[in-house]
Amino acid sequence: MLNPSTNFARISPLLAATVFGIIFLSISAPSQADDYLGAVSVLADVKPANPTNKQVWNAHWQQAINNCRNQFGNNSRSVSLDSWDVTAGGRYTDRWVINSVWSCRNR
Repeated sequence: MLNPSTNFARISPLLAATVFGIIFLSISAPSQADDYLGAVSVLADVKPANPTNKQVWNAHWQQAINNCRNQFGNNSRSVSLDSWDVTAGGRYTDRWVINSVWSCRNR
């Protein structure tokens, strides 16, 4: 029968190395959140009615980057469309009034 303290002595350095490695990687790995500045919203019409994500992106992108630069300065270099929704009463036959939420980034 093996001595339990001997088994623990063998496992302990391996466990310590594993924990250290996980901590080291989590600290040293670049994070997507490092370039995140904040979020802005855009409220504007989008044509046609029932638009695709691409159509919302095309209609709102310029205002989104302008809003980011107004709020976070010229550090805002890019935006990404996080979500969008039709406003209450914003469905018309030829267009929808849409509120979109954008992430501002410095890369």
